[in-house]
Amino acid sequence: MRHAGMHLLFSPVMDINHDPRWGRVHETYGEDPELVAQVSVAFVRGVPWADQDLGVLAVGKHFLGYGASGGGLNTAITKLGPARPDR
Repeated sequence: MRHAGMHLLFSPVMDINHDPRWGRVHETYGEDPELVAQVSVAFVRGVPWADQDLGVLAVGKHFLGYGASGGGLNTAITKLGPARPDR
């Protein structure tokens, strides 16, 4: 990637698959949070980023409810629960 002039790798998708109708479910590692966490960490660690001249940065994306949208629709509203006033 770096030899082609790219610096960022927009991966892995760290979201949990909540609904198989979601249009981006094929990008996830599944519905098990532990599996998703372990594979995501391994993916990021496997990306060669240490060398500033040749390295690439992995960008974890779509975590925190993106895959929990209403009706499995991409970009639909996601209800994460009530806001907590103590935070």
